[in-house]
Amino acid sequence: MTVFINKKHGLKFNIPGERDKVIRYTRVLITALLAISVILAIFCAVLFFQTKHVTIEAGQALSAADIAKNEAAVFGNDFDPDCVNHAGVYHFTVLSKGEEIDVRLEVKDTKAPKVTVKDVCTAVGGSIPDPTEFINTIYEPDSYTGEYVKKFSEIKSMGTYSAKVRFTDASGNKTEIFDVNMTIVVDTEAPEIEVKSDIVTYVGEAVSYKQNITVKDNCTGEITLTVDDSEVELSEAGEYTAYVYATDAVGNRSDKVKVTVHVYSEEITQAALNEKIAAAADDIGITESMTAEQKCRAIYEYVYGRISYVSTSDKTSWQRAAYEALFVSGSGDCYSYFAAAKALLEYYGIENLDVQRTAGYTTDTHYWSLVNIGTEDSPRWYHFDCTHLRSEYNHSGCLLTDKQVDAYNKVRKYFRLYDKSAYPAIAKEIITPTPELENLY
Repeated sequence: MTVFINKKHGLKFNIPGERDKVIRYTRVLITALLAISVILAIFCAVLFFQTKHVTIEAGQALSAADIAKNEAAVFGNDFDPDCVNHAGVYHFTVLSKGEEIDVRLEVKDTKAPKVTVKDVCTAVGGSIPDPTEFINTIYEPDSYTGEYVKKFSEIKSMGTYSAKVRFTDASGNKTEIFDVNMTIVVDTEAPEIEVKSDIVTYVGEAVSYKQNITVKDNCTGEITLTVDDSEVELSEAGEYTAYVYATDAVGNRSDKVKVTVHVYSEEITQAALNEKIAAAADDIGITESMTAEQKCRAIYEYVYGRISYVSTSDKTSWQRAAYEALFVSGSGDCYSYFAAAKALLEYYGIENLDVQRTAGYTTDTHYWSLVNIGTEDSPRWYHFDCTHLRSEYNHSGCLLTDKQVDAYNKVRKYFRLYDKSAYPAIAKEIITPTPELENLY
């Protein structure tokens, strides 16, 4: 076959029928490409419909059970609980009935930060406050910034000046414009330091003093915290003393405040824990003549009244958590209450089992105990949870039945959800009345 090029008409063939063959081949190729395109489109559509699409507002709670419509569903290891606070698209899996569900989560942030503002004082010689220093309270799951919409007029002397501020979150949602006042004063007041609790650390670990200290000042501006820990020896277990003081933006300095630093070895032994409990026995108020139920109620009152709630704790071992919450910081989260109660239950010979909320239903977890107030031959198991709860959820956690726990889970979704098949049967007799839950039994 001879082919030559015609500048006007392109390729020419000098053998009859060759042109028809090329046309047929071209049509076949085009048909094949169209078929492949259709197959790819169908494949993508199948993937799209197999993926579970979920859309939420930033900060909204997310549960695997709701996604899968199955109470036993849990999040896969590829799920980051913090993603619900930040606008974006996230992909992860939910495990349900032995299968993996691919989830495409779109987090939208369409709401501006919820803010209340306050007036502030600024010292003569100090700097103009950052707009965020006027914030009294704020709710915003993501980051935010502040801006002056109207700046302070020319400042010539002491007195009160007005401005307008506004706040914007990471997605660009803006609050209303707030009127704020700044009063300029001669500042002669030193900052006030409050040590919230002793500091606990372990041999070889660093100390963060700021986490246990709050500093307040009458005026805005940067406050410098100075720590004198020359007497603290972090390489050896013991109890040490450090001193801190604060200096405000114009040089007013507070008095030194003492901070006790407890440096422990890697492990808190059961013996050390028991020694501390024995020393506190009079305050706990348990006697040998008490029944197991009476002992549990005394432990509940002691733990509930002694520990204040904070949102974090060291969960490397329950002995460490118990020691710190009961005898050092006096604070902790649900794990701290669980650990403290377990330490006392063990000390006083109350049979107990550890319970943890079934994973995947919410983005956090919860810990509590089951206790046996019967005998080995005739057990009577009850739920035992000493955690301080917010006022709107503040129902007793002392010696509850499954009926009461299930009712509470309707008030506070999944709060004490657990795998009942993994534990002994719970007693049915209600011995701690919860009348506020009766309509949910």
